[in-house]
Amino acid sequence: PQSRKRTFNSRRVADIQQQDNETPKFELFKVGTLKGHQSRVFTSEFHPSDDSLLATSSEDSTARLWDIASAEQICCLEGHGDDAVYSISWSQDGATLATGGADGRLVLWDFQTGSPKQTAVLGGDVFASEFVASNRLVTSNDSTVTLWDLETMQPITQRAVEPATSFVFGGVERNPDATPYVFGLRHTAARGFLALAVSDATVRIWDMDLEERVVLKGHGKDVCCVRLRGDGDEMITGSGDTMAGVWDLRELRVRHVLRGHGGNVHDCCYMPGGRGICTVSNDRTARVWGDDGKEALCLGPDHTAKLSCGASSTTVAVGGGENKSHLGGDFGVSLWSHKYDALLGLVPGPRPAR
Repeated sequence: PQSRKRTFNSRRVADIQQQDNETPKFELFKVGTLKGHQSRVFTSEFHPSDDSLLATSSEDSTARLWDIASAEQICCLEGHGDDAVYSISWSQDGATLATGGADGRLVLWDFQTGSPKQTAVLGGDVFASEFVASNRLVTSNDSTVTLWDLETMQPITQRAVEPATSFVFGGVERNPDATPYVFGLRHTAARGFLALAVSDATVRIWDMDLEERVVLKGHGKDVCCVRLRGDGDEMITGSGDTMAGVWDLRELRVRHVLRGHGGNVHDCCYMPGGRGICTVSNDRTARVWGDDGKEALCLGPDHTAKLSCGASSTTVAVGGGENKSHLGGDFGVSLWSHKYDALLGLVPGPRPAR
């Protein structure tokens, strides 16, 4: 019912002042690099139960699976023609992957065979997907969010995001309809809701019937990414306003503002073991932040933009690359850990047939 919907105007992220406390000490070791992609890496997601297995998606029209212990590519998934693959996600049991791309298609893959199982044509750009149950998946294409029944590969329910601010991503000339694109979405099983990163500078909290419950305003530009803590009580967001926010979802307020990047914050994740937060940006840096919201470590700047990050229990993976208007062809995914020997103890699980 409409009466349950709330619009929450947080203090603007830019308006919250941090105290000048001592910056916490932090150390990371570079433990590997994965090479194979031929263009920008948009997503980096670890297997839900096998820390040695990483999935990535790229502008080079492929998704790839990697054994990080050996730094070897296991297989290359090609199912989106010549178009960019924007997203990749794992089912809870790790048996299925979902990819979405600029061709407007959603493809489900059998992990053991590396072969496509099902395909659906959504239209537009498929920016994100998230498994929410063994037979349920949520996707975003342009401004539309869809809950799918994976047994029938039919939509259960579908809803379009409506603009909630005057900010128009891309400007009115490039986006005359002021479409609020859903660039990212995450699900929390603990609390049973979805968090959407929307290009109109908002974050939306929706229930599993795709009813909008809360609109969070605080960022000054498009929200590029969102990540939920396991208990669903905290959320990280990154934005084109160069800042990231840490949100208290019980009290619906901004807990910390993460300032320091000089470009769009494209992705964010919780560090291994919950030891801080990682953010990545096209300012060519990855930054680690302590629980108090203070910057603890800056990796870079180096020669290429950072566009994706994802963490296992031991390792954080950072991917990126420059677009075609820039020189440089380094599209490797770098692996970082608190432990210099983090990869030595990994025991690989079953692998798909090559």
